[in-house]
Amino acid sequence: MEVKNVKEFCELIWYLEDKYKLLDKDINEVKAWQIARFAVFRSLSEKFNLSEQVHTKLSLYSKMKKVLTYFKNTIFKNPFFNNKCDILVLSHPRPVDVNNETIDVYTKYFIDELKENNISYLELEPPFFGVHSKSSINNTAYTDFFTLAIGFISKFIKIKFSEDEKDCINIINKHFSKSFEKKINITKSLKRNIARYKVGYFLYTKLLKKLKIKKVYLVVSYVNANLVSAAKSLGIEVIEIQHGVFSKYHLGYSYPNRTRDLGCFPDKFLVWNEYWKDLMKFPISDENIIIRKFDFLEINKKKYKNIKKQNQVVVLSQGNIGNKIAQLLIDNIEIFKNIHIKYKLHPSEFDRYEKYESLKELTKLHSNIEIIKDTNLHELLAKSRFQLGVNSTALYEGVEFGCETILFDTSGLEYMEKFIEFYDLKKLNSLYLTINAKELLLR
Repeated sequence: MEVKNVKEFCELIWYLEDKYKLLDKDINEVKAWQIARFAVFRSLSEKFNLSEQVHTKLSLYSKMKKVLTYFKNTIFKNPFFNNKCDILVLSHPRPVDVNNETIDVYTKYFIDELKENNISYLELEPPFFGVHSKSSINNTAYTDFFTLAIGFISKFIKIKFSEDEKDCINIINKHFSKSFEKKINITKSLKRNIARYKVGYFLYTKLLKKLKIKKVYLVVSYVNANLVSAAKSLGIEVIEIQHGVFSKYHLGYSYPNRTRDLGCFPDKFLVWNEYWKDLMKFPISDENIIIRKFDFLEINKKKYKNIKKQNQVVVLSQGNIGNKIAQLLIDNIEIFKNIHIKYKLHPSEFDRYEKYESLKELTKLHSNIEIIKDTNLHELLAKSRFQLGVNSTALYEGVEFGCETILFDTSGLEYMEKFIEFYDLKKLNSLYLTINAKELLLR
């Protein structure tokens, strides 16, 4: 079977996991497939154009500059220099400007509750493209030390596989090679991920013990397997706070045939509402999937509830398919010719969108288009009659602000199967859209 899209790739991975019990197989004394699963999925998805590159690759100069900053922060913002506390919060790296304050919208209000209840905590803050731009607050340390230590020490760890382990890896390589019709070898990726995991696991274990942490809260658990498994091995409860879109075809969360615990998956998951709770099968029990409303969204819904709608469409670009979205707009330009287009870039595109050839052409074809970088997204959605995208998290937020939804039928739409069903979107050529959107656009 040749893999042509994300859905088929996910189904191939689930098949291999079931057939060869990959999630429970020890390779080099760790559950290697649990550790490397998402990294392998994302790497091959980008390599074979199932999705575009999510983030910009940094130049050598930018990397060197970033390393120097990490060294400085290792000295001044090292979490090992903090006193013991009850809660560790690993926040989201991408900050947002809100009311003259730069915050993480996913964890800020939860941390405010910890303060109000006099619960001791430490926020562990990752950098965004090597920079920490959030407003300075107490009880905050940076992950820069971990980034440096893991990156450096892991290079000196030699990972060797037994003959049985090599046989297992070769079986995966053969399946992938056959499905993509090109020779694939994930051995190097496995070794790199295992080495980095082992260093991170060791360091996070030391930190959790030193600070005497009782609970860990985090976003994006699937790229922090070392912290999750270190905490769980110490009997520390790990809770994830929802930060974006997920679905059956998001390999960071989706284990459709799994009923037993995964060492690298959180104990509990805080989701925004019933839609997300019932969306898919998580590898934890239903009682451990708990609804906690998205505080930032709820605050702004009240703030902008009386704002007047304008005849404009917010195009929600994404780092992995940005240029493709612009091309799809060109293909459907007649439908949007009388509507003001607000082309909202994803932060990961700010430094590369000018290279999008389709976006350049789009600005020539449409006389009423505005390319937007930083903005108050919720206010923009509240003012807009339509929203257009593929699978951006913001689409779910736009629904809350009364936007009529339009989706492009392209790679990545498989993530939105339940959304399309739930909101009764109808097919129109290469679009899926609400009944109201169809009537308004074609009248």
